[in-house]
Order: sequence, then C-alpha cells, then structure tokens
Amino acid sequence: MTTLLAIDLGTSFLKGAVLDLDALSITHLQRLPFPDPVGGLPDLFCEIDVERVIDATRTLIRALLPNAPGCEGIVACGQMGGLVLSDRDGAPLSNYISWRDQRLLMPHPSRQSTYWDRFARMIDDVDSRQLGREVRPGLPVSFLYWLRERGELPANAAIAASLPDFVLGRLCGARPATDITNAVGAVNVESGDWHHDLFERLGLGSIGWPVLGDVRTVVGTLEIDGRRLTCYAPAGDHQTALAGAFIAPGELSINRLYLK
Repeated sequence: MTTLLAIDLGTSFLKGAVLDLDALSITHLQRLPFPDPVGGLPDLFCEIDVERVIDATRTLIRALLPNAPGCEGIVACGQMGGLVLSDRDGAPLSNYISWRDQRLLMPHPSRQSTYWDRFARMIDDVDSRQLGREVRPGLPVSFLYWLRERGELPANAAIAASLPDFVLGRLCGARPATDITNAVGAVNVESGDWHHDLFERLGLGSIGWPVLGDVRTVVGTLEIDGRRLTCYAPAGDHQTALAGAFIAPGELSINRLYLK
C-alpha cells in the first residue's frame, strides 16, 4: 500500500487523513480544534501563537501515522492569506497574523485615512491586474506594509510566509515553499513570480518569500517517530476544495447559499 498524509490547516479545525494512492481512497479522518486567538489584543487584531499550531500539527501527524503503512510523505493545504515572519534560520518573529485580522482599518496617524486607504492608493490598476485583483486586508503584503508604516517590522525579518508554508518549513527545518495557489495577493500572475517590483516600491524589498513552486515541490524531510516523510509545498485550501469537487467545464461551484 502506498500512502500519503493529507493535512488541512483550517480556520476552525486542523484536519488530516490518509490517502491510499493505490485504492484512490481517503480514510482515517482526524481533526483537532484550531488554537484560539491570543487574548488581550486590540479589537481589530487576530493573532494565534504559531508554536501552538506547530504542536497541534505534529500531534495530528502522529495520530495518522499508525494508519499509513508505506507512507511516502505529506501533502497539505491551509488558510490563504495571513502572515508569519521568521528570521533566516526559520525561527518565528511574530505570531500568526490571521487573514481575519482587520488592523489595516485602523486610522492612520495622519488622521486623513486608514492604513488600508493609504496602502490601496499605492496599488495602481496595473498592479491590481498583475496581482489577480487580489488586493485586500488580511494578505501578507498588507500586513507587512502596516508593520513598516508603524516601524514595527523586525530588523532581522527575513521571510514572510503564510501559515501552512511556515508550519511545514518549520517541521522540516527548511526554507518554506508554497504552491502558487497559496501565494494570494503577492504573485505577479503575468510573470508567474513574486511581485518583487511592487515589494520594492512598498519599501519591503529586503523581505524574502517562500520558494515558489507547485504541489510537487519538495519542502524538506520531516523525521518523526522513527519515520522520514517528504513534505510537499502546500496549496490554497479554496483551490484544493475546488479540485476535490471534480468540477467539469461549464459547471459552477457555490460554497454557501443563503436564502431569505
């Protein structure tokens, strides 16, 4: 039996399952509550202790491994957006600033606008098109801008990553890597690379980003309970859900429908 572990770092739960590649089946589903936000922060903030997420992910992997003989690695998806800053050695310099965090709506010290208003004015129509029209609060670039504007960007900040990128990189002791579907609002969709020109104009050119690849890109190797598991770059959870729905050409997927 050839198997993979599938991990989803969701907003409400961390979920996992065993993928049987021979039978094309999904078995042994497990889930753990996603850690609660850090208390005592301002109303618009939503941060989670990233070490708690790492510990919970490791617990989930350990629960799945006994049911995965012949396991060849870990594939993953997770929350899109959000930010974890780390140094060159991969040590976290911030909590996970969640995609739910709305701090950019705070008034700017100029009292003329919000941080978001000022950020949005720096993104012209060409930038917006190249970013796939994905310009909104809750994305890594907007959080980096907020930190820089307030003088709170750590001097030794080396890599900006989303949550699943950071967690898998940390577990493997390797530089984070990501599938392009998980690089929302930071990739130039015309060039297929990080939007380095925009980063420079925003004063963020010194910050590095995960290795940009696809779900076949190897992050590194996780050694756990005597097993060695190859970890692959995580994808966006939205795109993963659509892929799993096997949508055919001409079909439409609706996530939620509210009727009055």
